[in-house]
Amino acid sequence: MGSMSAHMAVLDALERGVEQIERDSRAEVVVAIAVASSRYTTTTWVAVTVASFLAWFAVLFLPFDFAPLFVIPNLLLLALAVWWLVGKTPLVRLLTPASQQKLAVQRAARLVFFDENVSATRERVGILVYYSILEGRLEIVPDHGIQRCVAEEQWNPLRLRNLQGAPLEKLSEVLESVGAILAERLPRESEGDDELPNRPRLLGVVA
Repeated sequence: MGSMSAHMAVLDALERGVEQIERDSRAEVVVAIAVASSRYTTTTWVAVTVASFLAWFAVLFLPFDFAPLFVIPNLLLLALAVWWLVGKTPLVRLLTPASQQKLAVQRAARLVFFDENVSATRERVGILVYYSILEGRLEIVPDHGIQRCVAEEQWNPLRLRNLQGAPLEKLSEVLESVGAILAERLPRESEGDDELPNRPRLLGVVA
């Protein structure tokens, strides 16, 4: 119960951070937190294939006799166990190349960018701050109106932030940095409509 309350408090803080950015700038900010950016099915299949091959190798070359009725069911159980371990636990992160994880997060962030209507603001000043928990990676996707005012290179240091350990709390620090850039480059000059909900989106596996 205490953990749930702590998470809710952090989400409330993130929402307040979004509200502050939108008071100081013309940007419309969406924060999205995903469980993972891909199911990494290829990684899972490779792990199952390698484990099955090694098991067959052991059956064929170890100096023991294995009855077929013993071997086949146990190979199937092994394949299912590996499938579950790799596909349903953080082990998949250790087995997937970092470059593949980076691409998965970038693709997922762009999907969320359109799914959450970040691209639908009148002045095209939406910006998505996307964090994927499994990969531990952050992505920032600005719309065209922000791209015209903020160089892409300015977001790169934020994308490289290490949020491991306390990702939700550290995400608040990222929002502060995003807000500082937007307040300087797109300062609010008059009151405007709040076009997108400010509450962080909690997502499952995106793609």
